[in-house]
Amino acid sequence: MWALAVADLLLSATERALDGPLTRSPAALSMIVPAVHSRTAGSGRLRDRRVDDAITLRYKVNMKPATGMLAAVEVLLVSPAALFMASVFLKPVQPLLDTWQIVEWYARHRVLGLYMFLVAMPLAAFLIGATSVLRSWQGDAELRQAVYAVYGVLRAHAAQALIACATVIAGGMLAIVTLHMVGE
Repeated sequence: MWALAVADLLLSATERALDGPLTRSPAALSMIVPAVHSRTAGSGRLRDRRVDDAITLRYKVNMKPATGMLAAVEVLLVSPAALFMASVFLKPVQPLLDTWQIVEWYARHRVLGLYMFLVAMPLAAFLIGATSVLRSWQGDAELRQAVYAVYGVLRAHAAQALIACATVIAGGMLAIVTLHMVGE
């Protein structure tokens, strides 16, 4: 009976930590409370008796909150490098925005700016993201089906996809040239 009380306590604590109920699945509590020991009548030996499956709570933690947190960490890890790249790109195009100060700060702070913000943090984001995507790809059949469906649609409409990409690129180039002309 104590095993069920401990499992209920762990379940409610996990639900509070994740701000929501947990999804039930057929594999769970036995990992928390694998067996209950009881004495066999008269022998004094201990024997394993599995917790009754009918009354055992079995659950699987919903990984959506962890995925959202991982996405936020990825964005934070890449943000300093993205700021630097945007500043380098905008420096000649829009000299009125003080982007040169950001570029010069990165140049002055070599260890923090170059090694940490431009190498270590993007590398960490790349490794964490690649691991996460690989695990999701291996374990999530819906993700694989969705990617294959998108690939099929793009393959069937390759000409329209290329036209859309070329239009976005042309619009971006036109914006750059316009900003450059206005800046001079």
